[in-house]
Amino acid sequence: MDLGILFSFLFASVLLTLTPGPDILYVLTVSMQRGKKAALQLTWGLTSGLFFHTALVALGWSQLLVAVPELKQGIQWLGAIYICYLAVQAFRQNRLSQTGVTHPAKNYFRQGLLMSLTNPKVTLFFMIFFPSFLFSKLLSTPMQLTLLGFLFWAQAQLIFTFVASLGHVYQQSQFFKVTQKYHHIIESGILLTIAIIVVFGA
Repeated sequence: MDLGILFSFLFASVLLTLTPGPDILYVLTVSMQRGKKAALQLTWGLTSGLFFHTALVALGWSQLLVAVPELKQGIQWLGAIYICYLAVQAFRQNRLSQTGVTHPAKNYFRQGLLMSLTNPKVTLFFMIFFPSFLFSKLLSTPMQLTLLGFLFWAQAQLIFTFVASLGHVYQQSQFFKVTQKYHHIIESGILLTIAIIVVFGA
């Protein structure tokens, strides 16, 4: 077992997770708008989906996404439609809140999980990224890929949890009160951006 390769993988994974992207920005937005609890639910949903993508790569099923482009495109469009639905709901929620109408609480874990599961680009990324960091001649390739997936999940969970905790600080600021009426619009815009990236992004 080459620990140097594992540390390199972990370092690269942390850098990738810290790179500003729509997912981490969405976690921060939910944290600022809905608080730490909602953001943590979203975080667990987003990161739990990583186990599914890891399983597809470890079992070799990810090759289906390459062999059948229509399958990949179908999943992408399904995910984009769902995220657009969330964006519309966020915008409607903004209008309802301005009129004083109450609305049911969101299940952010389910939302994050579905967002992750319907993004086949995560599977394709794992399929390209993980094999470069195989670290053992004794363990089977599927086992190594599974362990790498767990390491990627662990660092992503820690980073997203930290980001989710930042919302409490923001909610205590005066700026929160000034911008509060725009929060749902911002959330809606971020979700639409994620939908566009899911379908048309690299």
